[in-house]
Amino acid sequence: MQYSIVSRNLIFIIFTFFVSVHMTQAAYNVSFLIGECYGNFHSYVTDCNGSVLFDEGFRDCSRGNYLFQWYDAPSLYCVHAYPQIEPKTNRYIQYTNVNACLEIEGSELSYTITDLPDQIGHCWEP
Repeated sequence: MQYSIVSRNLIFIIFTFFVSVHMTQAAYNVSFLIGECYGNFHSYVTDCNGSVLFDEGFRDCSRGNYLFQWYDAPSLYCVHAYPQIEPKTNRYIQYTNVNACLEIEGSELSYTITDLPDQIGHCWEP
């Protein structure tokens, strides 16, 4: 009988530990700015293993200052973009335990995505 009480208590302690660790994991912010960009681009975030975590879909660069802003990225994530006319030219940047500030520039035929770590304070809408 004592064995079952100890087992239940141990299971409860382990469960509580995993729940508390999961609840205290930090979420990171991702801001994908539009620079001198022309065309439609698909932007999304993955877990760097192929699972999509956030998908903004296609967005025209002439519509606003951001492809997207997302405030719930995990500790490891990859930010991707590709033009509507050339999906095979998908580009991405991998991040670990940091907020991300990126910028897309160029056209659907020739574009770049650039990490802007020095601009992180200017990446968030007021």
